[in-house]
Amino acid sequence: MFDGELVSLHGAELNDLDAIIEHWNDLKLRSFLYYILPNSREEEKEWIRSTWQSRKEGTAFTFTIENKQTKKFLGICCLTGLNYINRKAKLGIAIHAEKNWGKGYGTDAMKVLLKFGFDYLNLHRIELRVLCTKYSSD
Repeated sequence: MFDGELVSLHGAELNDLDAIIEHWNDLKLRSFLYYILPNSREEEKEWIRSTWQSRKEGTAFTFTIENKQTKKFLGICCLTGLNYINRKAKLGIAIHAEKNWGKGYGTDAMKVLLKFGFDYLNLHRIELRVLCTKYSSD
């Protein structure tokens, strides 16, 4: 587990499924993502399992974001497309429930994830694509 000031990051587990799926198909959240179609519970279960395989292969690292004090699920963040020759990766993040937006959780999770990428994986470049919307990304 990796800790920030407000959040802790840990590998996604099947016991996180209910919390992940609770807000995942919310249209407002999905409008911030590059894939707007909803996912079924089984698809999310398969996705969690696929994160384990990617972690073993070293091709991606996916973490759940939880509130450090309450231990409640907040969202997901990841480093994907790892290129160890050019020492770079892509970053993704989503704080799932709108009630948790704008409270600094996303910012803190990004700090922890960037530290993991730069300090533990020895990356030199981490990229984030941002969709232009009228809403804040944190």
